[in-house]
Amino acid sequence: RSYIGYTKVTPQRFRTALRKEFRKLDGRESKTCFHTGKTECGKKCGFSENDKIIGFVGRVEKEKNPLFLIDIIIELKKRNSNYKLLVIGSGSVLDSLIKKAENVGVDKDIYFAGAQYNPYDWYMAMDAFVLPSLYEGLPMVGIEAQASGLPCFLSETITAEVNVSNTIQYISIEHGAILWAEQIINTLEE
Repeated sequence: RSYIGYTKVTPQRFRTALRKEFRKLDGRESKTCFHTGKTECGKKCGFSENDKIIGFVGRVEKEKNPLFLIDIIIELKKRNSNYKLLVIGSGSVLDSLIKKAENVGVDKDIYFAGAQYNPYDWYMAMDAFVLPSLYEGLPMVGIEAQASGLPCFLSETITAEVNVSNTIQYISIEHGAILWAEQIINTLEE
């Protein structure tokens, strides 16, 4: 049983407590997204308060399957135009990812933040975390996303050891982006 479930702490309360603890630890001024919350970071990305932000953090490389993110956002937007994608990271597939987004017309719904020193700030802008890797070891970004209180959607290729809070939903890539979008919508709009 997860610690959150065992103590009956809601994900929102867990997230708030986590933010307070990080503020104590790092001593930074309240100038980043982490300290100012989702709304401020969303504005920085060009998103509105009503947008549902799906996030990806990691190297933008073939094994992370980043082009599948475009397929997911296309399917999400077919059901609700308020879905946006936040991509944190850089790599050899980034240019292909941007071109695919432009070619299918969703580039205005995606914010490419590049590599970031402190991804924790960016997790606070997200409503959900997605990691559709083709293969993976133990992705620390999955643990970070859970610690941020996010519902997580990971490919079935990722080890169950990453599931430390029981907030992960494993989905097969072979089932396609439609199933991923349905799972995300069912979780965020319930």
